[in-house]
Amino acid sequence: MLEWPSTLALTLKVGAQKTVRSRVLRSKMDSGEEKIRLRDTAQVKIFTGEVAIKNRDQHETFWDWFENYHFQGAEPFEWIDPFTGDIGTYYISSDVTESDVGGGVSSISFTLTELPS
Repeated sequence: MLEWPSTLALTLKVGAQKTVRSRVLRSKMDSGEEKIRLRDTAQVKIFTGEVAIKNRDQHETFWDWFENYHFQGAEPFEWIDPFTGDIGTYYISSDVTESDVGGGVSSISFTLTELPS
């Protein structure tokens, strides 16, 4: 299993968001109420947030890991749920955005999707 680089923060910064995808399917009926049922038993969780990159070495580490090990979202890796502290398997499921915070610090934003266990 691919691991998150040890020299980078293993949690999302304050302000992270967690979304739990609905597992419910709703079907319109010719008459009466909608038919409602569970799509599956696995719960998909999506996290949106950012990590702080504090120096050039961390910057190079992240981009090397993202391009050459995570293959831009294709290879899952272990991560810690920022709300529960549980270890899970995730992949980056969005574009990655880097922002200059100032003072040599940057912020890298992305969306993580947890693979159901």
